[in-house]
Amino acid sequence: MASTTTAARSANIVVLGNDLGPSLRIAIWVLVALSGAFLGTRLYCKWRRHRTIHLDDSFLIASWVMLIAASICTTIDISFGFGKHTADLVAADRVKDGGNPEAFVTMLNAITLSGQLAITFGICAQAWSKTSWAITLLRISTGRRLRGFMWFALVSMNLFFAGPAFVYWFQCTPVAKAWQPLLPGTCWRPEVGIVVGIVASCYSGVMDLAFAIIPWLLLRHLQASPAEKLGIALAMSMGVFAAISAFIKSSAMPSLTSPDFSYAGVTLTLWSAAEPAVTIMAASVPMMRVLVQSVRKQPSSDEEEGSSVGAYTPAGEMTTTSSRNDMVAEAEAAGLSSRPAPTNGNDTESGIALRTRR
Repeated sequence: MASTTTAARSANIVVLGNDLGPSLRIAIWVLVALSGAFLGTRLYCKWRRHRTIHLDDSFLIASWVMLIAASICTTIDISFGFGKHTADLVAADRVKDGGNPEAFVTMLNAITLSGQLAITFGICAQAWSKTSWAITLLRISTGRRLRGFMWFALVSMNLFFAGPAFVYWFQCTPVAKAWQPLLPGTCWRPEVGIVVGIVASCYSGVMDLAFAIIPWLLLRHLQASPAEKLGIALAMSMGVFAAISAFIKSSAMPSLTSPDFSYAGVTLTLWSAAEPAVTIMAASVPMMRVLVQSVRKQPSSDEEEGSSVGAYTPAGEMTTTSSRNDMVAEAEAAGLSSRPAPTNGNDTESGIALRTRR
């Protein structure tokens, strides 16, 4: 009787003071809502300007869907007790089921499986959000070296993300032991998953920093006021916050080997959701900037007529003056300018362009 009372008190302590589950649930769904609002605004801006949905938009939408799936799995995990100390889960199980080992095994398997699914969906969200950003930069990049680097970053980043996705599912023999921890069998050393995860996260953070620097290099030759250049570059450099999220997430990777992962893994879970959410928001900022500028300053009729003169380069049109003009022409397709230009019947998105040096 005394032991039962002690266990009940322990369970109450968990609920009152040491349960991070409710806070985690609120945090991840706030991230989903914010990123969804940014993505929705991006798509609305495209619709308002009569522009088509491109491949980078499709990847960003898919990333947000995967973020929702990961958040649902994490919410299920929390309902099973994720966010509490493992010892408190055991104590609570003794009170609830009278120490029934089968009930505890079922709960442990459910937490592990939903956690594995959350990790996989989260990795897809991270990979596809960064793929979308890389495709956007690839469309405005010129020069063999820069485009070669963008293709290298695009492919290598997805390969690095594929590593953790497969390791977590196929690290055990039999394979089912990966989501049924108490099943007889063998698994790789836990350090393998940690190393793979840290390498992937750090590489992702480095690529995010590179993606934040590239716009500053591309826009140096844009003929615009310094304030306009600064605004465009800052809008295209919001990915630095995604890099910060990636580095913080990598620092939390060692919690994967913690015997108290149901509690210690909350930080890792939170930043795993924050990274794709921040990337989605960062990738939507440039298009939102166009909407803000179009609302603040409507173009005059003279500017509209002037846009049809040679001072503008229609997006996607090849010029012989300089390869920089190619970059600037395609930059409008990423939503970098609010200046109007005549539409082209071949592509509704190629109708707006940037003023360039001749």
